Amino acid sequence: MPPVATAALEDRAFFARAWAGGWVIALEGGDVLVLDVDLRVRARVAADRRPDDVTLDRTGSVLVRASRQGLSAIALDRGDAVWRAQGHFLGCDVVGDRLWSAEAHGREVELAVRGVATGEVRCAVRTADPFGGSAVMFVAPPDERSTIAWLAAGQDGQLALLATHDGATIDVVEIGPRNRLPPVFAADGRTYLSAGDEVLERYAWPSGACLGRTPWPFAGDDDEDGPGSDVQLLPGGHATWSSTNGRIYLVELGAMRVVGELVIGGHPLRTVEDVFPELRGERAPCTDFEYAEPGPDGMILSVHAQSQLVVTRSRDWSPAPSRVLESP
Repeated sequence: MPPVATAALEDRAFFARAWAGGWVIALEGGDVLVLDVDLRVRARVAADRRPDDVTLDRTGSVLVRASRQGLSAIALDRGDAVWRAQGHFLGCDVVGDRLWSAEAHGREVELAVRGVATGEVRCAVRTADPFGGSAVMFVAPPDERSTIAWLAAGQDGQLALLATHDGATIDVVEIGPRNRLPPVFAADGRTYLSAGDEVLERYAWPSGACLGRTPWPFAGDDDEDGPGSDVQLLPGGHATWSSTNGRIYLVELGAMRVVGELVIGGHPLRTVEDVFPELRGERAPCTDFEYAEPGPDGMILSVHAQSQLVVTRSRDWSPAPSRVLESP
């Protein structure tokens, strides 16, 4: 796929979150960068400790940081805090006109809807953390009334919760199956993908009916390159599923089968020892791809070798971007 924009950072891009004008990057050293779709820096928020999560309001003028030190909103034009909330916060996300937050309370997680301008809690509910000490990541929901909170506790387990705010209460239901990567919803909110346990499955929403599945196609191969942690939905009824060696496999969702492999321009297929010189003698095919984050206008940000950023068009990832895959 040909790059639209590239950038090299001075520090590791620990995680990336999309916003209406581009992406927010949390650097390992603590600073947060607000980037546009051309990877130009619109703002930089300095900090000596990396946040657990960040999000931007819809105007791109207020940054919200979640961490053990609390939840805070920072005006980017002034660089000072608009409001702060005390607590051990695990995640935050702006969906529509709602600011969602996740706060740790022992073996429970409190999911709350707040006002972006004030941080005031409009509605909150506590839900069990069955694993204890889970991290929480918000992922794109099927509609603007909802959010998906993915609870992850390493080898102890993972689960996804759909939280829906009707204006008065928050209803929380678990989206199965457990011990999977975060669900990836289609733009129409009628299907989602779930990957884990060496299988990729497609489900109908909200019925939960399984519409198809494909196993990891290389299970048992001698190179021990297993399924990775990145799944992306593409135009035209396709998806990608990464490997632990950074290979990006193309899946046709109608037949639920792997039909090819993608390579991002400037980051070719090499060997493990080429990408990781300390692993001398490891000759399995490998790239420096780490993860991707869909953004506005059909763009995808990919992170390579910890600190290299590439923007590509999702249409270029798909072999049939104009095809329509019928939803159930």
